[in-house]
Amino acid sequence: MWLFLNDVDVSIRQNDESAFVWWYIRRFYSAIGDGTYGTVEGVVYPRGYGLSHYAKYAKEMWRVGVNVTGTTADGKPISTGNVNPAVLSRTTTHARITAFASEDGNVISFVMYTPTNTSGREGVDMGTVKIQLPQGFTVGKADAMRSTATAKAKKESVMIGSDKNSALVMLPPSTILSVRFTRAE
Repeated sequence: MWLFLNDVDVSIRQNDESAFVWWYIRRFYSAIGDGTYGTVEGVVYPRGYGLSHYAKYAKEMWRVGVNVTGTTADGKPISTGNVNPAVLSRTTTHARITAFASEDGNVISFVMYTPTNTSGREGVDMGTVKIQLPQGFTVGKADAMRSTATAKAKKESVMIGSDKNSALVMLPPSTILSVRFTRAE
């Protein structure tokens, strides 16, 4: 799942693409099993749930810049050494945080994930993440979903700040979390 999501992330950020379509969506090595090599035809696999975050939270949106500051859960300063690497690679375990906005600016989404290596270790524990929205953006509603390498996408509640311009979410290792904020009318 994490190598696949790193490919998606590299494509979106390196090529400045707003969407990513994986040409082999339905094969034994991709998102949906095709009945070969031990896969069950039609079963959605973890890569499929990972890709569903982009399909739901980044579709019809533009990728926008995001600044990431602070410390990780273990107290290490956030840098390109552990979040949004400067050198894009499909094998790193750096946390990835990408933001998207609708053309009219009324919706802002984040797709965030913390990949681990194949043993399930070495991922970055981001702990509690404060999402600070642009000045003047007042949250009317927020929705989120979370997946792991072994769990299907599940809806999750979002703790919106009292200022209605920020939110708090948890981002432990081996997790993908997507959050959409809709501007108050």
